[in-house]
Amino acid sequence: MANNKLTLENISFGYDKKTDVLREVSLNIESGKITALLGANGCGKSTAFHVMTGRLKPHCGVVKLDGTDIQGISRREYARKIASVNQYNTAPDDMTVQGLVELGRTPYRRTCSFSLTKEDKQAVEKALLFTDLSDLKEQTVNSLSGGQKQRVWLALALAQSPELLLLDEITTYLDIKYQYEILNLIKRLNETACLTVVMVLHDINQAMEYSDNAVLMKEGSVIVSGRTAEVITKENLDNTFDVNTSLSELNGRRICFINT
Repeated sequence: MANNKLTLENISFGYDKKTDVLREVSLNIESGKITALLGANGCGKSTAFHVMTGRLKPHCGVVKLDGTDIQGISRREYARKIASVNQYNTAPDDMTVQGLVELGRTPYRRTCSFSLTKEDKQAVEKALLFTDLSDLKEQTVNSLSGGQKQRVWLALALAQSPELLLLDEITTYLDIKYQYEILNLIKRLNETACLTVVMVLHDINQAMEYSDNAVLMKEGSVIVSGRTAEVITKENLDNTFDVNTSLSELNGRRICFINT
């Protein structure tokens, strides 16, 4: 039986009382693996992401971290275990790269303490080094390129020393070079630190290449979930996205094509 880091049990959620965006969603996020959430726009995958982060509270069902309802975990303790990077992120104009990454140590600071401990400094240095930002740490975040900015936000999350990393369409608006730079970095994090990762993605091919497990969602429900190779099939993709797909193999990699 898989060791599940995060579980969603019969989650239903709506932004108003009339319509549910999520309908009885149940998911098991396997520890130490990369899980990709896929589906058409409006399918509920980003809403499911925000339910996992605790920003949205479901009106039915429960989200559990290591078997414990996240609603019963303090935000400080939660932030020590789970870090997230949103699709849209902003920083003050004068915020430096190092200054932002240092904020990742907030869950470990004592009340009213603004100084960093030796352990905090080591965690920040490690996050900057891993994301190749050490040479840019004195620059302001807003002076960087799109790909560099995403690495800064990822470094902020890593500075939390989390066990689980939640990413909401982190490659959106990046050109192809920076998309794969970020994805390769995430894969390396997973492999070297055994970090559990959940990624909301649009790109089916990227999901096939970088995720161990996949979840296909449609109209607020989970259509299928499991091992990526077993989940991403022509039948499942056609049903999920309402398109005609083809799956081929090229240089040992599976490729998805949309037939128009």
